[in-house]
Amino acid sequence: MIDFSRRDPSKEMMDDFDLADDVLALTLKEIAYINRVLGGDQVTLSAMEKAMKQIGQKTATVADLGCGKGALMALLEDWSEKKGVSLELTGIDASAFTLEEAKKAQQGRDFRFLHLNALDPALNAYHFDVVNATLFCHHLKDDELLEVFQWAKSNSKVLIINDLHRHPLAFYSIRLLTHWFSKSTMVKNDAPLSVLRSFRKPDLESLLKAAGYRRYEISWCWAFRWQVLAWA
Repeated sequence: MIDFSRRDPSKEMMDDFDLADDVLALTLKEIAYINRVLGGDQVTLSAMEKAMKQIGQKTATVADLGCGKGALMALLEDWSEKKGVSLELTGIDASAFTLEEAKKAQQGRDFRFLHLNALDPALNAYHFDVVNATLFCHHLKDDELLEVFQWAKSNSKVLIINDLHRHPLAFYSIRLLTHWFSKSTMVKNDAPLSVLRSFRKPDLESLLKAAGYRRYEISWCWAFRWQVLAWA
């Protein structure tokens, strides 16, 4: 019997930062496709629009935690050009292999990439207008997330979270979809587990409050996503 009342502590295959093979490369490609098809990217784009209006700037520095191949960074840059704003984008990832894939995939774009774990104290040297955490938070335990949120509160104006809703329908749906359509063993394992490791609204509220955030908004979006904006 699966317990949906609490976050699953199991580690995903992707959480091994030493992975560097074709399986990971295929996984990164499929994740970008899933986000595009299921509308997950739009959750981040609409949050960024809200954030830019709130901070009242036409330019902003943005950190993308767990940036993967940089697909979302590219979408953010394209979005900013359409909206007449300028984003200076920095991708942060703990996997050296993933960052190399990002640099190849995003050739020609003026992105900065940092090979850093989000829990690395070296991140204290960096300050951003916006910290974006899309499908990132569920990879961390609560105590680790608290550290990241505290860093974001001290080192940015706005924290954006786009992550999964821990719900039976979300779990069984993604398990079925990846079983039939995914070619990646990692996606088949990690996608359903990601849902079990993800959040219900009280989980997010508790962590944000513990990190010192007093002003935040949490919205439910299709398909089984939470959109969070938290202001320092």
